[in-house]
Amino acid sequence: MNRKYRLDTRDPEQDRATIRRGLEGLRTELRGRDTLLSDFTFADIAIAVSLTLVRPVEHPIIPLGPAMRAAFTEPALAEEFGDLLAWRDKLYAERRSMQGTAHA
Repeated sequence: MNRKYRLDTRDPEQDRATIRRGLEGLRTELRGRDTLLSDFTFADIAIAVSLTLVRPVEHPIIPLGPAMRAAFTEPALAEEFGDLLAWRDKLYAERRSMQGTAHA
C-alpha cells in the first residue's frame, strides 16, 4: 500500500488525505449504484476488501476482537465515508455465506 499510493508513514495526515481522495473518487464512481460496473465483479470485491483500511467489515465470517477492530479503524474516515462502508457491508451480507463461500 505504501509503495502503490506513495504513502509516507511519517506523515499520517497526508496519508489520510490521499486515502480521502481515493474514497471520494469511489463515491463518485458508485453514484448510488449497488455495484461498480453493470454486474457484480472482482472490482467490487477488491474495493470492498480495501475499505478495511477505514473500518473492518462486521460479518460473522470475519471474527475480530474489539482491540483488533479498533486498530484497523480510522474514526474520522469511517464517519465521513459511512455510506461507502454501508455499501461494503451490504455486499458482504448479500454475497458471503456463513461458511465463507460466495453466493452465485
